[in-house]
Amino acid sequence: MQLDMHFYGTYALARAAGIHKEDAYTVAYAAQYVDDSTQQDSKQHEDGGLLYGIATSHKGGQCILNHHKDVHGAREEQRRVWVPFHFLPGAQGSDFEEQLLCRKNSKPAQEMMQNHLLIAPQKAYGLELLGIAAHVYMDTFSHFGFSGVSSSLNRIKDGSIEPLEVENPKMGDYIISKLGRFIKRFKAGSIVSFFAEETTGSLGHGAVATFPDRPYLKWSFEYEYPRENDAVHLPIEAEQIEVRDNKEHFFEGCDLLYNYFKTFAAEKYDEPDVIPFEELADSIKSIIAKEDDCDGRIDQWRSLTWNTAPVIEPDIRYNKSHWENQKYDFDDSEESKDNISSHVYKFHQAAAYHRYYILKDLLPAHGIAVY
Repeated sequence: MQLDMHFYGTYALARAAGIHKEDAYTVAYAAQYVDDSTQQDSKQHEDGGLLYGIATSHKGGQCILNHHKDVHGAREEQRRVWVPFHFLPGAQGSDFEEQLLCRKNSKPAQEMMQNHLLIAPQKAYGLELLGIAAHVYMDTFSHFGFSGVSSSLNRIKDGSIEPLEVENPKMGDYIISKLGRFIKRFKAGSIVSFFAEETTGSLGHGAVATFPDRPYLKWSFEYEYPRENDAVHLPIEAEQIEVRDNKEHFFEGCDLLYNYFKTFAAEKYDEPDVIPFEELADSIKSIIAKEDDCDGRIDQWRSLTWNTAPVIEPDIRYNKSHWENQKYDFDDSEESKDNISSHVYKFHQAAAYHRYYILKDLLPAHGIAVY
């Protein structure tokens, strides 16, 4: 999913569920910042204090350049970043690679949400943690069927990707051109072409580019290793086409995330101002179905109203530099402890907790030793 869903959609759902404005902004910002916190950097204060930053995502060629640095083939960055933050394993299947495949609204995903809802009220970084959870949970509704480590199970047959039922011909051309540019960017004339081919074809949903992230899109493709009844089989002669209607999956995710937010609001506030989801459902379906680029889809979310009032207030905007720039206040402050209350510090607290919980607690409980 992209900015329209992870920030604006998350904010709208949080507000509708009764989360107060400032808190909803923090939750939604953290949800999107998972995609924008791409630097493994830290800031040290002269008094010895440290803001230790961890990457929760990698952009473009970063994942490719890191690919060859994996220790003993362990694919460390993939396991530390893509698995816990973007492709939560569904813990289904008969072997390790199958169990790593992300599954929509899986049992681990539900357990993660329940755990974080329990932990959030107890922690200073609770809102940031809830935002991270929202990102990971919603990604299960777009990334399912793929895993966060390089695997042959992520590969699809060449030429099998096809957009279906695109009403606007220009949008259809736009989607196809984006796919072509995505593939060309990684493979044409790259000094890391070998790693590019390996990564884009077998890491995450690289083989299908951004098709899973477009809410309005109905599309089809064919796995190189077809699935049947959630089992993975060796290549067979019979054609098996995977048809995805993103609209249905995105809406399902919105409905379920709203209910998690509603649970949080009921615990945190005395009388949360809740908008019943069913009164927004048709509008949300319409927003998700809108064929447009990311900016156009953001405008659709911003136009969402209830009783003529905007659900997303006019002053709510996302600026990816806002929290990132708070890092530079760390070594400029009088004492390092002065910045413990900053959102960026709390985000990295929450990210560290979330990563440990997923990799060292939740997944091992399901028999998965991924890291």
